[in-house]
Amino acid sequence: MIKLNKDNYIIYDDGRVWSKNAGRFVGSLNKADGYWSCSIEGKGYKVHRLVWEKFRGEIPTHLEIDHINDDRGDNRLENLQLLTPSENSAKRQKLDRNTSGFIGVSLHKNSGKWVAENRNNGVYKYLGLFDSPEEAARARDDFIIKNGFKHHRLNFPSRRLNINPSINRLEKFKSPSKKGFLGIWLDKSRNNWAAENSNNGKKKSLGRFNSAFEAAKARDAFIIKNGFNNPLNFPCRRLNPIINRLEKIKSPLKSGFIGVSFDKNSGKWQAYFKSKEYNNGKKKFLGYFKTAIEAARARDAFIIKNNLKHRLNFPQ
Repeated sequence: MIKLNKDNYIIYDDGRVWSKNAGRFVGSLNKADGYWSCSIEGKGYKVHRLVWEKFRGEIPTHLEIDHINDDRGDNRLENLQLLTPSENSAKRQKLDRNTSGFIGVSLHKNSGKWVAENRNNGVYKYLGLFDSPEEAARARDDFIIKNGFKHHRLNFPSRRLNINPSINRLEKFKSPSKKGFLGIWLDKSRNNWAAENSNNGKKKSLGRFNSAFEAAKARDAFIIKNGFNNPLNFPCRRLNPIINRLEKIKSPLKSGFIGVSFDKNSGKWQAYFKSKEYNNGKKKFLGYFKTAIEAARARDAFIIKNNLKHRLNFPQ
């Protein structure tokens, strides 16, 4: 059990630590492992452990703290849970065949569609073929949530965190006129979906769409583009701009990441770095990877390691 002088430090449930003596929040992000830590009274502590013990009590020796959304820098109390080492390992399991950038999703070469699948305790479950990797990823998430596999990693963690419960309620709508999204409605006369947004009393029409899902995404895109604080249908889009880029990709051979491209000869994703300020502007090859996300992370790691001031795929 971590013992702190309560008169000198305040630990908040959003993951911040305030030092009364210093008059500021303390802590720093370790870019090597992704954890926040801080030095208190000459000792170093991981912030997620401080938060847990402050609000939940002592951590049993046979359990580990897991970040539900897999972001080690997100130390909000609601994002922390206790798992056994085996459960924590299972949660990080990835399928070797994954080439989509999503967990449990791979390209079916014969049909050109995307396969959704899941494994639980060694049992394989086929979940169907889909037109896009995002649709397949959501189908896998639906299956995990429906079956209560809380230790499996989601492609869209906000659904488990219940940031927007309406997303999880979508499966319950039986009538096509029930949308389950914010700012859209069914135009029965035209048989399509209208998207709109209201800000400061002004309503803006955003167009007509073939599905409620497309209309909801269009409304979110408008809100994010204009910097409005309106609630989103898919909050993870505001939290993770990478998802926004992935949605724009029409070809399975486009990565949506900076410095990542698909190599047709090897069938893998290659990472590279190119800048006028490095290596006389010549392209630096960083290796081949099974997924676009792995390649993107490798490029980010190269930039951080060499202290280069360039845009990251996953900003800290």
